[in-house]
Amino acid sequence: LRALGWEPFGVGDSETMLAGVASVLRGLRGAAPADPELVEDGDRLTVRLHGGAATGGASLDGDWLCVHSVHVDPDHRRRGLATSAVAELLDWGASRGARTVWLHVESDNAPALALYAGLGFRVHHLNRYLRAPDA
Repeated sequence: LRALGWEPFGVGDSETMLAGVASVLRGLRGAAPADPELVEDGDRLTVRLHGGAATGGASLDGDWLCVHSVHVDPDHRRRGLATSAVAELLDWGASRGARTVWLHVESDNAPALALYAGLGFRVHHLNRYLRAPDA
């Protein structure tokens, strides 16, 4: 595709990570969400903590839970908010029958990779995102 003019999109590379929902939740015992605001829309959940200082989303497909868009405002990092957001999302998924959780992490996001690896996620495969040449 590169020979045809396709270019990397964003950083270009990300890692798809998987884990068992129950296994991650066991490791998250004691990670108390801080004033969660939950917005549920069918098979989707959005969580906001501390007035939006931390956010995240999840969607359910059968017994698979996709965690996405976990973000913590730079001024609020290193306080456990991402862990709390993930805990809330996984708890929601587990209560609806999710058994496996997956997510994408950009390959250059070392803090997120460390967070998810510490929670028991493992890399399943790598992705490279490309965009088509301008028409």
